[in-house]
Amino acid sequence: MSRLEDLIQTLCPDGVEYLPLGRLCTSLTKGTLTQGKLSEAFRYPVVNSGRDYYGYYSEYNNDGNALVIASRGEYAGFISYVSEQFWAGGLCYPYRSRNEKEAQTKYLFYVLKNSERKIMDSLVARGSIPALNKADIEKVLIPLPPPPVQEEIVRILDTFTALENELEAEQAARARQYEHYRQNLLFRCTESSTIALERVMLGEICHYSKESIDASEIDKDSYVGVDNLLQNKQGKVASEFVPEKGRLIRYRAGNILIGNIRPYLKKIWLADSEGGTNGDVLCIQINDKAKTKIIPRFLYQILSSEEFFTYAINFMRGAGMPRGSKEMTMKYKFPVPPIEIQEQIVSILDRFDTLVNDLKSGLPAEIALRRKQYEYYRDKLLTFPQKPGGWANSTTPFDSPSKEGVIVCNPL
Repeated sequence: MSRLEDLIQTLCPDGVEYLPLGRLCTSLTKGTLTQGKLSEAFRYPVVNSGRDYYGYYSEYNNDGNALVIASRGEYAGFISYVSEQFWAGGLCYPYRSRNEKEAQTKYLFYVLKNSERKIMDSLVARGSIPALNKADIEKVLIPLPPPPVQEEIVRILDTFTALENELEAEQAARARQYEHYRQNLLFRCTESSTIALERVMLGEICHYSKESIDASEIDKDSYVGVDNLLQNKQGKVASEFVPEKGRLIRYRAGNILIGNIRPYLKKIWLADSEGGTNGDVLCIQINDKAKTKIIPRFLYQILSSEEFFTYAINFMRGAGMPRGSKEMTMKYKFPVPPIEIQEQIVSILDRFDTLVNDLKSGLPAEIALRRKQYEYYRDKLLTFPQKPGGWANSTTPFDSPSKEGVIVCNPL
């Protein structure tokens, strides 16, 4: 950090000028593509309104070194940086610096990324479809230190990003390893066992919870909806929404809750307490007579497998927000070994589950810790006093509010 401090003290000791994004950047080409034109076999990523690539296309409409802001939909205001040639879709705002010698595109990306949450909360119009107005985002003020300072900030933040990416890559590798062992232990090893194994339908040993609980008995920790179930089998977090009245579906410890909207998101949680859920979540309960035949943790591993989710995806129906089939879920078949073998399998898979999915002690906890550290330093690095007599009279990346909660600069 001392090199950056020396640069700031030498080159901009009295602060920096703040300029609007629209003055520093130029808009790039956009073009609409349908999903049918995309293929994983193509070379160029398509960036649109999501957090991830929309797909891949055979052509590109922009060179790399660009920042892209999602303009509509669930992730309106999400900001990404694209280093390679890419296709910009119709639901985003792609930009590049007008002059890299004055303002580096990568630096501008980091400034906007640091203000991403504020942009989402303040500038995105929350109608039936969230939308970000281009004129509003182009009024956002950017602190502009001299190029050597920008370069050093980019170098430091690139290092943090690389460390975070390494952890995420390790988690992905461990998740693949976990799935490999799960598939072998649950299906191949059990089926090749010398013990004759019974294959059962889920509905033969389980049922959907028929109990109810009053909304007054639950809170943010005991309510489970699709929104607070985490993707990719990572359990749940506290809910930001809790129903205030009415009857809900009761779940108990040992029940398995599965998000039934967009099954491909793979939302599943083995309950360790009691609470309430709704009809968008499948609450699977082992029958009393089957409790000597299967243990909840083994059933959770079965229903967390890629084999089960592939099965569920095949029977989902509906466009936009497809739902899984409750009827076909109960017809899913799987092998059930003796209890002692189930316990052995679970003891092995639990170690992988903790490493890959545990939000308190596994790799997700380490990633969350590093991300907080990264965001803390990013905010410190990108906070500059406003230079006296500068273009905008502001000490933050935003200027005067134009509507409640919105902080943008006045129009040019």
